[in-house]
Amino acid sequence: VRRCHCQHLKVRIRRLSESDIPARHDKSTRLSFKPTNHAQTAVLARVSSWLKAYNAGETNRGLILYGDVGRGKTHLMVALLRDLIVQRGTSVRFVEFSHLLADLKSGFQHRQSTSALLKPLSEVQVLGIDELGKGRNTSFEGTILDELVSRRYNADLPILGTTNYAPGPSTGS
Repeated sequence: VRRCHCQHLKVRIRRLSESDIPARHDKSTRLSFKPTNHAQTAVLARVSSWLKAYNAGETNRGLILYGDVGRGKTHLMVALLRDLIVQRGTSVRFVEFSHLLADLKSGFQHRQSTSALLKPLSEVQVLGIDELGKGRNTSFEGTILDELVSRRYNADLPILGTTNYAPGPSTGS
């Protein structure tokens, strides 16, 4: 016994609306991304490769898109999340890091625990975090990020992220 195609479509539409992808990116797709240089073409190929290799229920590595402001990182991450929903029926969640921190602080004021606030982000099949590192780099921010990464790592669930910071050793004090 299988669900009819119309039921799959309803689930995917519901998952798309629950993904919290911002309205600003309602047209962000891999097809609408127009690379302007070799690096962007390579990143688009890497995003497509990651999508092709993704298998729900199996170990999937995360993906971090990094670079200067205005290079299309969020566009590509949203496109990837959208493809996971539409093509695969995957449950995804988009969150902007500073909004996550604000939601957590608001939840604390209403006596909600960190665990309760992070649980939905810990359980979704794929989590996309936009603007990693956009903050004050406080110990609170680091603790929240560590806990979220740890929960998802232990659950064998990937994180997709964007940041303006290139990987490498910290240059701060």
